[in-house]
Amino acid sequence: MKINSCRTIAQQITSSTLRGSSDFSKFLSAVTAALLRLLGDEDIDVRTATEESLNKVVAELIELYPERIVFELFKVVKKGRSAGKAQRTALIKFSEVCSFIKPSKCRKYITSLLLPIADIISNGEEPLQEALASSFDSICATLLFYLKEKEVNHLVELFLNNVSHTSAIIRRAASSCVISLCKHSPVSPIEFVFLTLSNPFQKTIQSTENNNNTTTQEKSIISISDMNVSVLLGSLHCFLLLIKLSYTYFGMHI
Repeated sequence: MKINSCRTIAQQITSSTLRGSSDFSKFLSAVTAALLRLLGDEDIDVRTATEESLNKVVAELIELYPERIVFELFKVVKKGRSAGKAQRTALIKFSEVCSFIKPSKCRKYITSLLLPIADIISNGEEPLQEALASSFDSICATLLFYLKEKEVNHLVELFLNNVSHTSAIIRRAASSCVISLCKHSPVSPIEFVFLTLSNPFQKTIQSTENNNNTTTQEKSIISISDMNVSVLLGSLHCFLLLIKLSYTYFGMHI
């Protein structure tokens, strides 16, 4: 029943006949909202059919009604955890169409997304973190220009907290998002990120240098072994991504 309904409303809303209606924008909003709600259905077949229907609606109508579609996706992303599974799909779809946002509205959109993004960062749900990582570069490419430097730096700090997370998936997601911020920010925070990531290494090394009973090589081994494994792995992974970014985009030699 739900599967057929999804396919039917997607077919109807994209037909040229209904598109001529004066109330079409209202119909489109209702259909998009209904499909997004069904993305949280317990039945995987319903979710799959719903996602296919949503993809059809977005693909065929985004160029004709960009503001309406972008706004409906944005509303679900902004709902946060209460949106459930729908937030993940809405986040990814929003990243695909955010380039349609008018420049005059970009600042309003990205500042309104700061709190939902911070909530996702603090949420330990791995699928949601992965969704953010896969969509964040596109969002940054379009909207990061409209954030102030202090707002960008705040996001960097939030993501860096997750670089040392116990979950490898969350560490990788956080590192990916940090790279996107460094790549697309008008004033790249890359030096700040390098300094922040190097702090745990410096503190650990300094604590071992006071031990006069060990050689320099032994001190290096001890300092690394004393570090938290998650901090070590997360920092090294992010370091490697930053080095690659610095060569590719900035021509920096670190």
